[in-house]
Amino acid sequence: MQRPLVFLVLALMIGIIGATVSRIDVAAAMMAAVFALTMAGIGILRPGV
Repeated sequence: MQRPLVFLVLALMIGIIGATVSRIDVAAAMMAAVFALTMAGIGILRPGV
């Protein structure tokens, strides 16, 4: 598995677990999703890190 996919999976897992544990509202869940996508984008743009 390539590193960007690892970043994506980790970001999504953290977002899902965080949303489930804290039972946040929809707006906060959307913000977490945007953050996860941003982290995945950084992982894709910087594969060497």
